[in-house]
Amino acid sequence: MANITNKINPSLDKLANAKEKRTIKELISDLAALIEERREVVDIETGTKTELKEVLKPLYFKYNTNATETDSVQHTFDVGEFQVNFINQYHIGDAEHMQALVKLLGTSHPLTDEISETDKITVDVTNLSPEDATALTKAITTIACDYDIKPEVQRQYGVSSEFHNLRHIYLTPADNMILDEELPVTIQVNPLSDQR
Repeated sequence: MANITNKINPSLDKLANAKEKRTIKELISDLAALIEERREVVDIETGTKTELKEVLKPLYFKYNTNATETDSVQHTFDVGEFQVNFINQYHIGDAEHMQALVKLLGTSHPLTDEISETDKITVDVTNLSPEDATALTKAITTIACDYDIKPEVQRQYGVSSEFHNLRHIYLTPADNMILDEELPVTIQVNPLSDQR
């Protein structure tokens, strides 16, 4: 960003090219001032990115509202000096969160088919011989009871890889904004200079 570079470089040049003798205390003071100035610039850039995300989110949903095929949904945009990516990354915390999403969409909505739970089974086989542990691993679902071991079931919730595109086909921009309150889209903003 030109304005940030111009703001920082003259200050660094001034510090580096100082002709007069300076005490360590003065140098540390000037360095602290430069660090604070840079922190302010970073805060401004961070604030700009945050504002950009909030402004662009409804436009992103509106832009993709006429999509009829998942391949036609656009997720990356160049906006001024930034490239904005709406990333296919959603987090569903627990069963209550998943139920809230299904309730929000409605049980018969096509997007509910894209939200699922999966089971992860963990079995502690430390008390078994290596041979028995291997046999149990090979046929865990059918022989766990034979070894008198209760599998620990951990539920994980998530959306399908197509959810990110299908939301634009099935939902209006207003509906996407409502869904976004419950299941936010991840937005990444990078300066365009980083992309080239």
